[in-house]
Amino acid sequence: MIVRLQSSGDNNAVVSTVILSFLRYDERVNSKMNVEYQNFDRTMTELMKVPHSEIKAKLEAEKRAKQRKKRKPKTPASDRASGGKD
Repeated sequence: MIVRLQSSGDNNAVVSTVILSFLRYDERVNSKMNVEYQNFDRTMTELMKVPHSEIKAKLEAEKRAKQRKKRKPKTPASDRASGGKD
């Protein structure tokens, strides 16, 4: 935001100082945000480098592992209550 004062002279120096301090603050904030964006961008680039076939193979392996771990079906409550005797 630029503020213009009615009189000239020392007031212009104050306005210039305010503007310069704001710009320095803005540079510091932008540089921090720029570093964060660069980190984000680098991470996303690394993620996108992984081939689809590798992702698919890992998903298939995980799916097979889950199927192996499946438990046998539970017996119905009525069978357990009677002790399995009919």
